[in-house]
Amino acid sequence: MINTNEAIAMAQIIEKRLTAAFNPSSIVVHDQSAAHRGHEGAAKGGHFQVVIAADAFINKSRIQVHQLIYQQLTDLMNNGIHALSIKILPSG
Repeated sequence: MINTNEAIAMAQIIEKRLTAAFNPSSIVVHDQSAAHRGHEGAAKGGHFQVVIAADAFINKSRIQVHQLIYQQLTDLMNNGIHALSIKILPSG
């Protein structure tokens, strides 16, 4: 399981990458790892939730937006991120 400092650093990396890629009008990355202590996959990385709004997502399906986000974080999956929840907000 990643420790608190690693989780904070990972949340910052996630936010930085998504901000650079999508220039969101709003982005918040929540570290939810503490709620998953003891979970079998927790050793592979933390649990995070991204709440994001960006013009880049206008006219894209939820699946397309998830794919775009995962493309930015592919190398971190199972190497810092075990689970990622994505909440897309309307841009504006």
